[in-house]
Amino acid sequence: MPFPISIRGTVRIPIDGVDPTRVATVTRRVAAMLDTAGASIATQNDNTIAFRTRYFSGFGSRSVVVQLSSGSIEIDADSRELRLIYQASTVRMLVIVTAISCVAATFLLSMAQNSPAVDDLPVWFPVAAFAIAWLWLFGGNYLMAKIRLGRWLEQGVRKLLFG
Repeated sequence: MPFPISIRGTVRIPIDGVDPTRVATVTRRVAAMLDTAGASIATQNDNTIAFRTRYFSGFGSRSVVVQLSSGSIEIDADSRELRLIYQASTVRMLVIVTAISCVAATFLLSMAQNSPAVDDLPVWFPVAAFAIAWLWLFGGNYLMAKIRLGRWLEQGVRKLLFG
């Protein structure tokens, strides 16, 4: 079940004549990219990398892996293309954003019940605020991670292969 707990995709790079040594070189490059981005490599072999990220890597970080909990990248090839097949977990982001949204909705609900200044607010307002906050925070970060991860992998490997 991809949304909302994981991101999956495949990056295809057309290339002639991919051999096992080139796949191993690309695997090392992707591992180095993950390390630079702040992920730690859990396991690595000739064509697969499993990684994890720190629990809190800082809000506002520009790292491509900041929204991810863990994941794996498999490098596969045939005679015409190189494929980077990736899967990454977004469970941690789901839990954190849901908790933040619940706190915000609870705060708004208590304001609506205890303040004469907001007596006109409908009872459903905190629920709507929760849904909007959750969609904005989680949905935006999920979409950003989904778009950025594939592009980041493609750019890094293309730079290695084509200069």
